[in-house]
Formats: sequence, C-alpha cells, structure tokens
Amino acid sequence: MTPLLQGRACLVSGVGAGTGRAVALALAREGGDLVLACRTERVAQEIAKEVEGAGARAMPVVADITKAEDRAKLVEVATKAYGGIDVLVNNAFATGRPGSLESIDIAKTWRTPFEVNVFGTLLMTQAVVPAMKQRGGGSIVMIGTMAARRPEALLAGYGVSKAALLAATQSFASELGRYKIRVNCVVPGAIDGPNLRVLFQNEAARLGQSEAEVQKRFAARAPLDHIATPEEVAAAVLFFASGMSSAVTGQSLDVNCGEWFG
Repeated sequence: MTPLLQGRACLVSGVGAGTGRAVALALAREGGDLVLACRTERVAQEIAKEVEGAGARAMPVVADITKAEDRAKLVEVATKAYGGIDVLVNNAFATGRPGSLESIDIAKTWRTPFEVNVFGTLLMTQAVVPAMKQRGGGSIVMIGTMAARRPEALLAGYGVSKAALLAATQSFASELGRYKIRVNCVVPGAIDGPNLRVLFQNEAARLGQSEAEVQKRFAARAPLDHIATPEEVAAAVLFFASGMSSAVTGQSLDVNCGEWFG
C-alpha cells in the first residue's frame, strides 16, 4: 500500500518534545518529506535524526515564526529541498503568563500568545500559500486547544488566542478552497506528557497521594477514562494532512477523550 504522504513536502512549526515530535514522526512514517522548524537547534537536530530513522527525509531549521525572515527561510528551504510545500502543520504556540483579570497587565500577558498563536501562525500560513498554489493545492492544519472551547480563568489570553485561530481556520478555508488548499484544526484536550506529569507530581505532593492516584482521577473526567497521548493527537493531524480528508475543510476535530463535547 502506498504511504499516505508519499512524495509530499511537509512543514511542521514548533517541533519539540511531545506533540510536535509525534506529528513529525507520524508524517514521516507515511512517506512525508519534512522541514522541521524549532527555536532550539539541538532539538531540531535530534528530531530530524528520528525522522530519518523512520525512513523519511528531514531538514531541521532554527526558526521563530514571529519573524518574517525566518518564515521566508522555512519556505525557501522546503522549496529548494523538495520543490514546494504540500502540508503545513502550525504547531508553534505560546501560553503566556497566568493571572487574574484584576491583577494582570493585559497588554503584556496577552501579547505573547497572540503574537505566536494568532499573528505568527497566520503569517506562516500566508507565507506558504504561493508555494501550495504552485503545487495545485495543499493542506494546512492548525493545532488548537480545548481551552478555546472551555476557557480557563487564569489563562484567558491563551484560550482567546486559540479561539481566534478556530475562527481564522474557517475564514481561510472559505478563501483558499478555490485553490484546492484545505484548512482544518485539531483541538486537543489534556495531552499526556512532561508538563502533565509535573502537574501530577505537584498535586500528589499537595494531597499526600500517589501520582498514579492523581492520574487516575484526572483521566476519569473523560468518558473514555483516558488521557490522550501525543501520538493520538498526531493521528488526527495525519488525517487532515492526507488524502483521507480530501473533501474536508474548515472543520475542527476535538481529541480529548470526550472530556468536552464542542
């Protein structure tokens, strides 16, 4: 059977431990040629080696999507190495500093998540459109968050920025469909990984319980009694990136084990 992304050039922003790595490997296993954008060279190189170990080609690039020169560099690398861009996964994100409405400096607390999650992502999307049009189409996959649907009180800037990204997904899907460019969004809930493990450790210490007990109670909030893994989120990205979703655009897919029905 032919791999789902055989011969497709895939650009993934925000590659790193967790979801970014899982997405890169999922695309690689299905034959995608990868450009890996990361702000840390060591991380980009490490994941590139894993991608190559999966039998795919990888071009690690140190880049910050909020910088115009870095966005241009990513498109240039993809075009020179693979002849264009077929898939863009916008995984780069920033949460911003937590704080209550009454205590925070909104301009400072909200600026970082909006600069990365909204403007950086939208400008990265804008940058790849000419290359996708030359290829006769493509797939753009946004990575959202359940916080956009069920806001967290002390992380309003993060949730609102990702809600804006959901709206932009539909707007761009409407605009770019004429060029056979599809735009969709994967919306994860909690993802099992290092950050969540730290939360479990802190909560276990506070309550005098084991980490396993805390994790079990956390998972039980969802009907599937499970916490999604980065690989499960990556599977949803692969669906949108590949021809399996050839008639799907402007849609969002929640990957949260049923914790929230959007």
